[in-house]
Amino acid sequence: MAADFALPADKGLVWFNIELSVSDGPVLVDRLRVLGADSMVANGDFLEIDPGSAPTSAGAATKRMAGVPRGWRRDYRVQSAGQRAVGSFGVERTATGSQLTVQKKAGLFALSAEPIAVPDGVREWVARAYVESADGAEPRLVLRQLGRHGLLREDRSADQVWRQGELAVVSTARVTRHPQAERLLLLLDFPEPAGTYRVRRVEIPLLAVRRDMEILVDQVGYDSGVPLRFIVA
Repeated sequence: MAADFALPADKGLVWFNIELSVSDGPVLVDRLRVLGADSMVANGDFLEIDPGSAPTSAGAATKRMAGVPRGWRRDYRVQSAGQRAVGSFGVERTATGSQLTVQKKAGLFALSAEPIAVPDGVREWVARAYVESADGAEPRLVLRQLGRHGLLREDRSADQVWRQGELAVVSTARVTRHPQAERLLLLLDFPEPAGTYRVRRVEIPLLAVRRDMEILVDQVGYDSGVPLRFIVA
């Protein structure tokens, strides 16, 4: 099942309610995507390169390396036991576009995106990464909510991934904003084995707020002892 909604380019954030009617049997709704929705991750498609950055990778991929993705950097704050890996990263140009390529030796290796200021009124989101899969050796997402006094909440992607064509999709569950959260920090935590890992894009789309409805009922113009004629809600 698929549905397309034509919207003007400058329409902004639009909420949709999707209603499914099922006559018989169980139903599984999976891989629900909103195409065109803005992501909170800056340069999550790795199209922007740091000015003057040289390729940081050695090997066969060097000829296609364009430089370091703008806003992304090596991060050492992922709390895991083990030795830090020697490695490098950069943007690789391919026939299908740009992708983040990480080449590393055995050990810990993580990258962080540019910190994200959480917009006012935003309450829920999900983090996803689209990666080239190598027998289950995908990077994991670590999403941290930070407040005035530091870390408030940390969410990690599930161990189970799902497929979208040739790519594996790594995703967190639905994440609710901590009341005191002011910014987000998104990290890509790569597997410890040595190898080359490729990420097509990373995104944090906003999710619609599940709103509660309250109905107030009153009998207008009549006493409580007479028949009810109409309702104002």
